[in-house]
Amino acid sequence: MEDATQVSQPSPPPSPPGATAASLTFSIDLITRLTATALLAVYGIGFVILGFHDARYGVVQFSPFRARIALVGLVFATLVALTALADPTRIPGWDNLQSVRDDADPELGFFKEIILAAGVIFTASLMATILSAFLFSSVHGQPAWKWWRWLIWLAAYFLVLGAFDYINKIFTSKPRIAALLAGTAYVIFLAATTALFPSSLWAKLALFFALVRFEMAKPREVGGTRKWLTNPFTWPIILWIVWIYISWIFILLPPRWGGGQPTPIVVYLNNAVPWSAENPMQVLLLDETDQGLYVLLSPSGKAFFVPRSNVASVFFGTKDEVAKKP
Repeated sequence: MEDATQVSQPSPPPSPPGATAASLTFSIDLITRLTATALLAVYGIGFVILGFHDARYGVVQFSPFRARIALVGLVFATLVALTALADPTRIPGWDNLQSVRDDADPELGFFKEIILAAGVIFTASLMATILSAFLFSSVHGQPAWKWWRWLIWLAAYFLVLGAFDYINKIFTSKPRIAALLAGTAYVIFLAATTALFPSSLWAKLALFFALVRFEMAKPREVGGTRKWLTNPFTWPIILWIVWIYISWIFILLPPRWGGGQPTPIVVYLNNAVPWSAENPMQVLLLDETDQGLYVLLSPSGKAFFVPRSNVASVFFGTKDEVAKKP
């Protein structure tokens, strides 16, 4: 009988004293730096959004120490992150670009990224439908439902859907034509949505999601984040997307969702203000600082400042609601 011999493997050298502690310290330091950078970025985005929004009403005040700034930046960053994390393959029967997504030919990578970025319009529509249901639930004065607008939009939607089904079939044999068709379908969808629903909050949110996701695909298209950041067209497009958010979405978001929708309030004054003879006065609250309130007499007017020393009390509502109070 043959004896089995067991060859013992040399054990790895023990870790030097303090190596584990050094590794833990490095990890904590890295996490701290990343967290601080993320918080600074969120705060900076909120400061820019709030500053540009208030400037629309003539308010030029740069008070960086406000908790509202962090909430504004956090909501914007969350919407962008949700757009980045949205994966149509997780929805059964939703991904109509399966062949394009599964293609591993590196020579077709550029065309593949263009098509996948354009195909996000379907995911953007679904996300806008879900999120707008509660983000804008308190927004009043929405345009009346027009059946013919939705009929035309559904026709355009199924036309674009059929185009992407065709793109999915011809991608391997005709990648250039497929990418060109995808870009055309993307533009048609955005144009149809904007033209048919110029005042719809759902349409504005869907357009924002589609633009953000398309721009996020650019680093892979151009060959890396550094090339994307140094591209002369990158920052104007980013600023344009932020401007769309401020002008179309942020202005209608309720303050509890980190938005800039003016809030109806009733202000009881200690001392009268020269631009209003009413006391109490019904106004719209634009912003609030330690020094006082920035208010609007009309949604499209310029802001007025009420010093905090002039304010005796504030009711967050309308005069009609005050009258109903016992």
